[in-house]
Amino acid sequence: MKGYSMKSMALPALVGTVVCAALSLSAQETRQVDLFATEGDKVVDKFVQIDGRKTFDRSGKFPVTVGEPGTYRVWMEYYAPSNKLMNMAVRIDAPTGEPIRYERVDFKNSLRGSKPWEKTVVDRPAGWRWYAFDQTFEYPGTYTFVVSHAAGAVWPQGGQPPHRIAAVWISNDPAFDPSKNAQEKVALRPAKVPAGFLAAREHPMNVALNTGLADAKTRFRSAIHQNYPVFFNSYLLVDAGCDVEQNDYGRTGPNPTGLKGAHGLQRGPDWGTLSKKYPMPKKDENFTPVGRKANNEGKYWNEWSVSFAPANETAYSNDLAEVQKVVASPINARVDSWMIAWEQAGNYDYGETSVQAYRAWLEKRYGTLAKLNAVWHTDYKSFGEIVPAKRADCVGAQKLADPFKRAQATANFIDFRDFCSKEYARLIARRVKASLTDPEKRPIATQFANLDLNAVEWSGWRPLNDEDLFRIGVKEADRYGYDVYAVDDWCGAEYDTLSAFGYDKKRMEVREGSTHTPDPDLAVRSYWTLIGKGLKGFSHFMLQEGNNHAEFPKFGLTNYDQTPRPKLAAYSDAIRAIRQIENVLAPARRQNASKPVAIYYSRTCNALQERSLGSLFDCGPDNVFRVYELIRGNGYPVTFVTDDQIREGDRLSEMSALFFVDAKYIPTDVLEKVEDWVAKGGAVFADAQPGIYDGHGFPQDRFLKFLGIEPVAKKKVDSLAAEKNPFGYSAMSFDVVDADQLHKTQFEFFQQWDSTHPISRAAGKFMFSGFGYQNVDSVAGETIVMAHNGKPAGVLREHGKGTSFYFAGYLGSIYGGAATTYEWRDAHSDPSPYRFMDAYLAFVGAQKVATADLPQRVRTKMRFESPLVDARGNAVLSVTSYNDAPVGPFRVQWKLAPGVKAPRGVYVLRQGSRQLEPVAFTLEKGQLGFEMPRFKNFAAVLALNDAQPLVSVDFGAAKRSDAGLVELNPGQAVTAQVRVFNPSATPLKAGQVMVRLPKGWFYDHETVAVPELPAYGASAELAFTIRTPDNCAATRFRPVNFIYENADVKSMPTAEVVWWKDAE
Repeated sequence: MKGYSMKSMALPALVGTVVCAALSLSAQETRQVDLFATEGDKVVDKFVQIDGRKTFDRSGKFPVTVGEPGTYRVWMEYYAPSNKLMNMAVRIDAPTGEPIRYERVDFKNSLRGSKPWEKTVVDRPAGWRWYAFDQTFEYPGTYTFVVSHAAGAVWPQGGQPPHRIAAVWISNDPAFDPSKNAQEKVALRPAKVPAGFLAAREHPMNVALNTGLADAKTRFRSAIHQNYPVFFNSYLLVDAGCDVEQNDYGRTGPNPTGLKGAHGLQRGPDWGTLSKKYPMPKKDENFTPVGRKANNEGKYWNEWSVSFAPANETAYSNDLAEVQKVVASPINARVDSWMIAWEQAGNYDYGETSVQAYRAWLEKRYGTLAKLNAVWHTDYKSFGEIVPAKRADCVGAQKLADPFKRAQATANFIDFRDFCSKEYARLIARRVKASLTDPEKRPIATQFANLDLNAVEWSGWRPLNDEDLFRIGVKEADRYGYDVYAVDDWCGAEYDTLSAFGYDKKRMEVREGSTHTPDPDLAVRSYWTLIGKGLKGFSHFMLQEGNNHAEFPKFGLTNYDQTPRPKLAAYSDAIRAIRQIENVLAPARRQNASKPVAIYYSRTCNALQERSLGSLFDCGPDNVFRVYELIRGNGYPVTFVTDDQIREGDRLSEMSALFFVDAKYIPTDVLEKVEDWVAKGGAVFADAQPGIYDGHGFPQDRFLKFLGIEPVAKKKVDSLAAEKNPFGYSAMSFDVVDADQLHKTQFEFFQQWDSTHPISRAAGKFMFSGFGYQNVDSVAGETIVMAHNGKPAGVLREHGKGTSFYFAGYLGSIYGGAATTYEWRDAHSDPSPYRFMDAYLAFVGAQKVATADLPQRVRTKMRFESPLVDARGNAVLSVTSYNDAPVGPFRVQWKLAPGVKAPRGVYVLRQGSRQLEPVAFTLEKGQLGFEMPRFKNFAAVLALNDAQPLVSVDFGAAKRSDAGLVELNPGQAVTAQVRVFNPSATPLKAGQVMVRLPKGWFYDHETVAVPELPAYGASAELAFTIRTPDNCAATRFRPVNFIYENADVKSMPTAEVVWWKDAE
């Protein structure tokens, strides 16, 4: 066979014959694919005549029967115009519906090739052409060939080109050439079954195989985004262990996989009616458009303000109508939840409608103009004079030069940001209200952006305070969903922040998430960090590496040829671990066994930071995630606390210590609460320039005096207006650090040379470096940390029964090394920051989640989580390792929460295996002690006293490859040892274990009987020998799925994820 040639270096591998393997010779078979098109149940004519030949002219699905498994050559004859590519794709679906091949034919990717300076020129005449590729079929049956447009290529006239196909053949005869002798040869031999095995029963690829919880509202929600897909591959989601799609995609009709998805409920205002009544002026018209948004330069755009009542009313009506429409339509059967918000966060809206609403909001908030003037230090004569300030007036290169006027603008901007955030939260609340009219009361879903929490640049663009969403927006919903694109402790800190906003009562879900790297270890340990905290759902972004999006390769979970990447396999293994223990994990909620350490969260502080040190996605230079890491690396639980929560009073009593990290703006009434709490026994730690402004941006020195320090250099404020207001020295004296000048603020801190304080004795000799040095004097308290110039850098002060600690730099920047970027990382630095943090927290009485007999450098990269406890007193204790190599075995002591009943059995479940390992344990003074087996990235410990039966699967010494998964090759037999555990006081009646295998696989038996099991008993090992087919269609992972069942009860499905691929 001859391929065609092109005058191009960019596409040599995408055209002509593609030979993948030697063809099968056991039974020669040649078939011509019957080309036809259907619309519904009817066959329709989609043919044209070209050169007197009947030619199929559209996309189509063509069934073809394969009688003999093995490798076939697929031949495709098509007509191409002169100098044009046809940009086709052939997808082959197995009889189960699972896609096993996606072949691009005569295709040019819209992304540039590796040699973009060479322009691709297609130089060939019009005519008939052949394309061939080899495909392996694992088992006999009717396969479906789907011929369509290959997304990503550009057709000159726009739209999709016709697919002018004359013939498609498949043959395992190496001598077959359809251009010479097109004769069918059919081989219909009985399917071969290896001796000693049975053909596995076929189980439809459906979510019923994945989860044992019937109620979708309570189970763990697992999805994978099919975003800009090359084609939808819902079967791969089922194989991965998912139970839902990300969206319903507007589908109706049969749903063989059982996957449902979220339905978007953001219909928006009635544009047609509103635009007629409130038209948008042309650019040359000089008047203010009614109800529209404007930016801070006063430029309007054609979008309705969230403060415009007519738009809000029609938007709510439209959402109500959409709910009713969906409930009455076939789409309803595909909907699992209502998606009411994607990554929006409101706007700083300076349009006239918003300004009027802001003035009314201020009047309601302050009551009188006199009170507002007192807080803002202004002399407005009416609320109508007030114009919202801009962030640029307050911080950055364009900030107002006069400090007093800048403070006034800051007060205004702080309130305006608060107003804009709450207006957006009320919009979300209206959508929630509409969603609650659903008769089925399906969950309400959101997908807010994690970057609105701490990213400096985003804070300048978007006003949203996520706490407003919990208090207003999703108050009536049972869950909160957000995006996360981060690793390790960044993921953990964001979860703990958001969960704290809802007092840990909301079901937390990640509705879009991934890491910015293909590394499977980073991905799965970041994922499990969230699972261990109690996350109830995760949608992984994204399934396929698209044809036409340059950024997708870093997110894509499948390769260009649609085979799964190790990252997807690692995710799937973790999803299957969740499914194995879902009956305990899904309903369990986090219970802290000891008071957590709190970090102060202030949207005002974030919104008014100078620009980030890193990128537009980064937090400020005093990195809160680093502080979180230092605390968590020592084993202490962490939460976050806000101004409103401190004012309400309850949360302070639940904390062991409170950290103020780069917290320049602290309201005076909040400081009063904190100081009172410290006097009664609390502990506060503050760094850099804490509380130098009040909650509206005016200077104060109250907190500095409380901490026992003052700046060395005091500046006189050169402003007549400021001198009339005695604010003290504080903010007007500090040299506020500019991110561009951080190189001038580097420091090195050491232990105070003569300190005998318990913190000094516990921390030992130390040295760490960082940024943001503050030149201060200690006027009260005891110096424990000394700067490189011998001046105080860490000051501890007693207040009644409690203490305060001041740190004269950015705590979130410290590392145990010299002030070089090379040593300024954990991999090269001394662990002294961890020792110091541990010594401080131990001194103030904080208690750890767990302790482990590991070397310090290893231990600081372990994340032991507080127990997840269900209503029956069972607990899941999760541990994630950020170490690069496997860890263990090691001894651990885990503090149990009051809600955990004394366990009758303790079992360990590790990454990469569904083996449950019962471990001997001790329980003394609320501490669970046992030896943790060796693991790589994550493990879950089940402390059980009353639970459904559990199934354990052990593949023994089977070969393991990427992501730590068992690898199986064609024609291979492997034995799995299965055990059933009864973690309950009720004996189990006799039952059986069943194995569910992929179609075309074999086993020595489908079921094994399990005799009656006593309370807290376990079965003997039950052996299942599994054999793979002789042929592998494509590299992918497969679930080997076991389930226990008797007359009364079932276990959760327990599926070992194995690689299925040709031997290398």
